[in-house]
Amino acid sequence: MRFKSLLNMECKLLEKQSVGTDQYNRPIKDFVPVVEGLGCRADKMKRRVSRDEYGTDIIVETILFVDRDVEIQDEHKFKDIKEKKTGRVTYPGVYKVKDIAPVYKRSSLHHYEITLEKE
Repeated sequence: MRFKSLLNMECKLLEKQSVGTDQYNRPIKDFVPVVEGLGCRADKMKRRVSRDEYGTDIIVETILFVDRDVEIQDEHKFKDIKEKKTGRVTYPGVYKVKDIAPVYKRSSLHHYEITLEKE
Protein backbone atom coordinates (compact mmCIF):
# COMPACT_ATOMS: atom_id res chain seq x y z
CA MET A 1 0.00 0.00 0.00
CA ARG A 2 1.32 3.44 -0.88
CA PHE A 3 2.14 5.75 2.01
CA LYS A 4 0.37 8.78 0.54
CA SER A 5 -2.95 6.89 0.51
CA LEU A 6 -2.69 6.58 4.31
CA LEU A 7 -2.47 10.37 4.72
CA ASN A 8 -6.21 10.97 5.11
CA MET A 9 -5.90 14.39 6.77
CA GLU A 10 -4.57 17.81 5.83
CA CYS A 11 -3.21 20.74 7.81
CA LYS A 12 -1.53 24.11 7.50
CA LEU A 13 2.22 24.35 7.97
CA LEU A 14 3.18 27.62 9.68
CA GLU A 15 6.61 29.24 9.58
CA LYS A 16 7.92 32.36 11.34
CA GLN A 17 8.46 35.12 8.78
CA SER A 18 8.77 38.87 8.73
CA VAL A 19 5.34 40.47 8.21
CA GLY A 20 6.33 44.14 8.38
CA THR A 21 8.10 46.67 10.57
CA ASP A 22 7.17 48.58 13.70
CA GLN A 23 7.45 52.35 14.26
CA TYR A 24 11.18 51.97 14.99
CA ASN A 25 11.76 50.10 11.71
CA ARG A 26 12.38 46.76 13.45
CA PRO A 27 11.02 43.65 11.74
CA ILE A 28 7.78 42.17 13.09
CA LYS A 29 7.82 38.38 12.89
CA ASP A 30 4.74 36.17 13.04
CA PHE A 31 3.75 32.65 12.02
CA VAL A 32 2.23 32.60 8.53
CA PRO A 33 0.98 29.64 6.47
CA VAL A 34 3.69 28.33 4.14
CA VAL A 35 1.84 25.23 2.94
CA GLU A 36 -1.93 24.83 3.06
CA GLY A 37 -3.53 21.44 2.52
CA LEU A 38 -0.42 19.50 3.53
CA GLY A 39 -1.22 15.77 3.49
CA CYS A 40 -0.80 14.22 6.92
CA ARG A 41 -2.20 11.75 9.41
CA ALA A 42 -2.52 12.38 13.15
CA ASP A 43 -2.76 9.67 15.79
CA LYS A 44 -2.72 9.61 19.56
CA MET A 45 -0.19 7.08 20.80
CA LYS A 46 0.44 5.76 24.27
CA ARG A 47 4.05 6.57 25.12
CA ARG A 48 4.49 5.48 28.73
CA VAL A 49 2.70 4.52 31.92
CA SER A 50 3.35 6.40 35.15
CA ARG A 51 2.44 4.70 38.43
CA ASP A 52 2.43 6.25 41.89
CA GLU A 53 0.54 5.90 45.18
CA TYR A 54 -2.50 7.70 43.69
CA GLY A 55 -2.93 5.35 40.71
CA THR A 56 -1.79 4.88 37.17
CA ASP A 57 -1.52 7.58 34.50
CA ILE A 58 -1.12 6.83 30.82
CA ILE A 59 0.84 9.49 28.95
CA VAL A 60 -0.56 9.98 25.44
CA GLU A 61 1.11 12.06 22.72
CA THR A 62 -0.14 13.29 19.36
CA ILE A 63 1.99 12.01 16.48
CA LEU A 64 1.74 13.54 13.00
CA PHE A 65 2.88 11.57 9.96
CA VAL A 66 3.98 13.74 7.02
CA ASP A 67 5.40 12.78 3.63
CA ARG A 68 8.99 13.67 2.73
CA ASP A 69 7.94 16.31 0.15
CA VAL A 70 8.22 19.15 2.69
CA GLU A 71 11.22 19.51 5.00
CA ILE A 72 10.02 19.89 8.60
CA GLN A 73 12.02 21.94 11.10
CA ASP A 74 11.82 22.45 14.87
CA GLU A 75 10.47 26.00 14.56
CA HIS A 76 7.50 25.01 12.37
CA LYS A 77 3.95 24.85 13.70
CA PHE A 78 0.84 23.04 12.46
CA LYS A 79 -2.69 24.44 12.48
CA ASP A 80 -6.19 22.97 12.13
CA ILE A 81 -5.56 19.31 11.33
CA LYS A 82 -8.70 18.15 9.51
CA GLU A 83 -10.07 15.22 7.55
CA LYS A 84 -9.69 15.45 3.77
CA LYS A 85 -13.08 13.96 2.87
CA THR A 86 -15.39 15.78 5.26
CA GLY A 87 -13.32 18.86 6.10
CA ARG A 88 -14.10 18.34 9.79
CA VAL A 89 -11.35 19.74 12.03
CA THR A 90 -10.25 16.88 14.30
CA TYR A 91 -7.36 18.67 16.01
CA PRO A 92 -8.27 22.38 16.24
CA GLY A 93 -5.77 25.03 17.21
CA VAL A 94 -2.03 25.42 16.79
CA TYR A 95 0.49 22.69 17.61
CA LYS A 96 4.22 23.19 17.97
CA VAL A 97 6.85 20.59 17.13
CA LYS A 98 8.14 18.74 20.18
CA ASP A 99 10.24 16.12 18.35
CA ILE A 100 10.96 15.17 14.74
CA ALA A 101 11.82 11.60 13.77
CA PRO A 102 12.76 11.16 10.12
CA VAL A 103 11.99 7.58 9.02
CA TYR A 104 14.23 6.02 6.38
CA LYS A 105 13.42 3.13 4.07
CA ARG A 106 16.61 1.50 2.88
CA SER A 107 18.87 4.51 2.37
CA SER A 108 16.39 7.27 1.47
CA LEU A 109 14.04 9.39 3.56
CA HIS A 110 10.53 7.90 3.57
CA HIS A 111 8.48 10.18 5.87
CA TYR A 112 8.54 12.23 9.07
CA GLU A 113 6.96 11.28 12.40
CA ILE A 114 6.44 14.47 14.39
CA THR A 115 5.49 14.60 18.05
CA LEU A 116 3.20 17.59 18.58
CA GLU A 117 2.45 19.69 21.62
CA LYS A 118 -0.66 21.87 21.87
CA GLU A 119 0.01 25.58 22.38
